[in-house]
Amino acid sequence: MDLSQTMQESLLTLLCMHNESACIIRNSLPAASFEGIYGDIARAVYPYVDRYKKAPKANLDDVLDDILSKENRKARRVERAMRMIKRIHEGKLNAEHVMSRLDKRLRYFRIKTATRELLGLFNTGVEDDESIDQMEGILNQAARDRVETFDPGIRLGDKKRAINSLLRDDSEDVFPTGIKELDQYNLGPRRKTLHILVGLKKVGKTRWLVQLAQHAAMQGARVLHVSLEMDEERMLKRYYQSFFAIAQKRTEIRRSKFKKDDFGRLTRVAYKKAKVRLALDDKRIRKELGKRIDRFGR
Repeated sequence: MDLSQTMQESLLTLLCMHNESACIIRNSLPAASFEGIYGDIARAVYPYVDRYKKAPKANLDDVLDDILSKENRKARRVERAMRMIKRIHEGKLNAEHVMSRLDKRLRYFRIKTATRELLGLFNTGVEDDESIDQMEGILNQAARDRVETFDPGIRLGDKKRAINSLLRDDSEDVFPTGIKELDQYNLGPRRKTLHILVGLKKVGKTRWLVQLAQHAAMQGARVLHVSLEMDEERMLKRYYQSFFAIAQKRTEIRRSKFKKDDFGRLTRVAYKKAKVRLALDDKRIRKELGKRIDRFGR
């Protein structure tokens, strides 16, 4: 399987420095997948990973001692490769991204291999039961042999990862809702989590989604709204009403104001009539909407 030099360097760094990825790379790629001196390093590291089920990290010098002790040209090239590995590791290599690329490459290679075998059978021109069974076997085997390059998660005994996870400030992963009582406790939608609002008909589920999308867009996030409830024009109407505070009809609204005594206790509620600033049934609605949309941008 052909791997670019950059990909080989990233995989070799994870093999030597990242415990979870090292075991997956060991079981996914033969050492021959790495070229030249990288292959020599992989062949030396693989037995260590087989025995200890983790990357050598600080023990890398000892693992490669048989090569380094000879002080020849090969040893000097290995030393340069080791410096490269440590430099990439210090640069905080994104293991998840690299392993995702590896998974995609393995899937492609497996499909390519199966396709070549199928073409070989097709070219024979034989259509008996045995040939068809072989073709089905190739397809089934290709589907079963997928090697998942996944992160198994945090083990209870993995003290370092567990503590880092507990102490990590994940407030940046939460999208604001625009509701103070929810935002102060980071109760909005969060990356890589499922956010569900369950309610009866006409209780505001769609309005809640529009609210979340509006505030995410105001924070500069890209928003995709998928709805099985209404078409895009009706949904667009909801968004414009939310962004520009447009009422459905021109009518009076009643605003509430809480009155408190000197001790901060609620004594009464005062009501004040007010008119909406803009409604969809206004005569000037097209002109006003045009102004607001121009300011809103694309």
